[in-house]
Amino acid sequence: MRYQWISRVLGNELIDVDEVMAPFAREVLRRAGQGGRTIVVMIDQSKVNDAHQMIMVSLRVGERALPLAWRMKKTLGAIGFGVQRQALEAVAALLPEKVQVMWAQLWLWRIPRRSTSRPASATRKQSDRSWG
Repeated sequence: MRYQWISRVLGNELIDVDEVMAPFAREVLRRAGQGGRTIVVMIDQSKVNDAHQMIMVSLRVGERALPLAWRMKKTLGAIGFGVQRQALEAVAALLPEKVQVMWAQLWLWRIPRRSTSRPASATRKQSDRSWG
């Protein structure tokens, strides 16, 4: 019964995930940026199953990532920038004023499977919140 309920909720297109996550995301972003600290916001793509990929934008907290926005797409390859842009804009709209942000993209697929090193990342500072 519980699985069926969760499946129905997750499949309900009337539920706006960004709207549901907004209060939580605003609060964690506000707390993370307190005292002038630079916050690190990461974007990553993951394979969910054989047919679906997911883009997730997260707040880095220590060695953890707190999901702020995500998009799923049925595709066999990489999700295009249009979908990435939607997720990035959803998070950018939630950022507190006057907070320093470091945007990071993880490139996990470049690391050999048996590597014990940490993922390499490319970072850039984003002074304005436009992704044009």
